[in-house]
Amino acid sequence: MSIEIIGLSGRFPESRNIEEFWDKLCSGEDLVTISDKRFVPGTQGIPERTGTIPDIEFFDGSLYGINPKQCAKMDPQFRLMLDCVREAILDAGMVPSNLRGTNTGVYTGGCFSDHQSAVLYDPESVDGREMVGNAMSHLANRVSFTFDFKGPSYNVDTACSSSMVAFDR
Repeated sequence: MSIEIIGLSGRFPESRNIEEFWDKLCSGEDLVTISDKRFVPGTQGIPERTGTIPDIEFFDGSLYGINPKQCAKMDPQFRLMLDCVREAILDAGMVPSNLRGTNTGVYTGGCFSDHQSAVLYDPESVDGREMVGNAMSHLANRVSFTFDFKGPSYNVDTACSSSMVAFDR
């Protein structure tokens, strides 16, 4: 068996893409910073310094047929995954719509969703959209559904090794 990586995409601390991340690493920039973009630093055991991904609030759900109300409840990990899958397909020189209906498999590694806990915290705001875009068990299936891939599709949850095990699958 061989694995061929033909398209690549990613998001990293203080970097919008792989090239920006690499440039910052090569220049010695410290990408772990004090930021209140997501949480108040130092509260509830959250470290003062964290690696945060820029611009996660910007997501064009209409590109994927997702309505604004669903996008507002969707975990940023799901939104980033959809964008990165699309970018990786384009990076491979392919057109996403040409893959519709193909036997393309999706294997993701993910386990924690603090966003899910946050959106379920206030029972008055729960409207049923929370589970569709937050349960990590749906991560690979959201990609398969969105891009109409017909191959195997599942999320691996082995805690810290989830991505490595998914890659091995």
